[in-house]
Amino acid sequence: MLANVGYLFKLADRSINVIHGKDCIKLLQGLCTNDIDKFVSSPQWGMNSLFLDPKGRIQCHAIIVKAPSFVDYDPAFFIDTHINQSSILMAYIKQHAFRKDVKVDNLDELMSVYATASPVSIPEEPEGARQFFDEIGEPPKIDEDLGRMLYGYTCFVDPRCKLLGTRTITEQDCLEIEEDSGIVEKGSEHYRYLRILLGIPEGPPICNEIPQMLNFDLLNTISYNKGCYVGQELMARVHTQGVVRTRTYPFLITDKLEGLTDAVHPPVEFVDEACDLNLSGKRIVNDKGEVVGEIFEAVKNIGLLKIRGGLKQNIYKTENDIKLLVWKPYWCNETSSSTTIE
Repeated sequence: MLANVGYLFKLADRSINVIHGKDCIKLLQGLCTNDIDKFVSSPQWGMNSLFLDPKGRIQCHAIIVKAPSFVDYDPAFFIDTHINQSSILMAYIKQHAFRKDVKVDNLDELMSVYATASPVSIPEEPEGARQFFDEIGEPPKIDEDLGRMLYGYTCFVDPRCKLLGTRTITEQDCLEIEEDSGIVEKGSEHYRYLRILLGIPEGPPICNEIPQMLNFDLLNTISYNKGCYVGQELMARVHTQGVVRTRTYPFLITDKLEGLTDAVHPPVEFVDEACDLNLSGKRIVNDKGEVVGEIFEAVKNIGLLKIRGGLKQNIYKTENDIKLLVWKPYWCNETSSSTTIE
């Protein structure tokens, strides 16, 4: 399934909104888990974040991106989120934007989200770093009715994990693959395979979950040094205690293990397109028959599961005796977080 050079994924399951106005930085700082103030003054161009309810559970995941024409005195951010969560998140932001100089507009008819990734190389720059293309056609010109002009494209290393490659927000159908480039074009479903096998959650399956249980504290998503924001109390309490007993891991259902343990990239070639077991919500048991977790996202023969007490073995089973090969995410040893994954 994966070629030797790389992929261009068009992510049709993503939605782009733009938030702008002089109060938008202050507004986002009080709503999201990451530090917008630090992001604005940094060279980073993309930032991973969550929006929580007052009890500290996830309402929505979003990648917050500086617009191409970004300046801190007249800021504008793209909010890149799952298409099924877009209206919920925008309603949430507008609710808190009452009497503030903040405007929110949907750009789905104008903009698209792309990702590029390779099984043989990863970006040299850190997560969130801005990237540039030599050529990308004519600079797109976005609707003047938004109250400002947004020119060009914005491209950056995925702020969660550089193994996800780079991410680009630009005018629809602006990116094209040159003939004989060795790059293969794929859709959002194949990108989902890559993301799941990397052990990185997003989208509707994460709603109402506790962020640390899904490894978001290890994915450049939570700032423990910023001021107050909605849901901060739970984040601070878990961080202060320093113990996260439940973690998220990728799994695969396969009998063909040759070459898997030595893989240097997620084994996307092991995805079985003909398989669809619909395992979401199934509980899992260890070799003693004890229930130790559950699957919260699954597609084909792969998925993500939560395990209490750390990864004690590599083979688990569902309650109906389906064998699961489970491993620690490839990126987890590279984190500098104060909490680690066992």
